[in-house]
Amino acid sequence: MVGILVFVCRLGTCDLGKWMGPLVHLPGGVLSVLIVYMVARSIPAVGVAPATTAIIVGQVLTAAAIDHLGLLGVARIPFSWYHMAGTFLMAGGAFLLLKK
Repeated sequence: MVGILVFVCRLGTCDLGKWMGPLVHLPGGVLSVLIVYMVARSIPAVGVAPATTAIIVGQVLTAAAIDHLGLLGVARIPFSWYHMAGTFLMAGGAFLLLKK
């Protein structure tokens, strides 16, 4: 896609150093490919709704951990019992969707 933008549409120069962000973004690409593969493999086994719910629960838990620890340069937001209750309710709903 980037090649099309640079060579066909003549947008910008071919300075890859200019396009590269911080190295913390690189694992995100690898993890994205892994997540898409795992979702594609799991949907036929569990269904669309449980797989989508599991993705959302995983993203919320990851975001809560990043906020609580203040990772990636974000402001630190402590994990309160409200957050814990909401996470348990969401995980409980995911469990009920997965239950056959």
